[in-house]
Amino acid sequence: MEHSKRITEFYGIDDLFDERILSDETGFKKPSLEIFDAALEKIGRKPSECIFVDSRVKNLLYAEEVGISALLFNRSDEHFDGMTVYSFKELFDIIG
Repeated sequence: MEHSKRITEFYGIDDLFDERILSDETGFKKPSLEIFDAALEKIGRKPSECIFVDSRVKNLLYAEEVGISALLFNRSDEHFDGMTVYSFKELFDIIG
């Protein structure tokens, strides 16, 4: 089982996610714009219908560049002008 699935199952938030887009499956790595395009194509959604959650600001900025809402899961006191959460409970409150 891949890492992100283990985490979401552990915290009981697995069913909040429609899909997981993994860089090794797309051939693109974050923060390339192509991985976001591949993700949007895979799920058949417009950027405005999605939220990208990450713990690195530079990845969030690329998501915003393609029109995807970005949410910082802040584990290392990074500064981000957008939405920020510090726990899975806060994440659940926003996307749940």
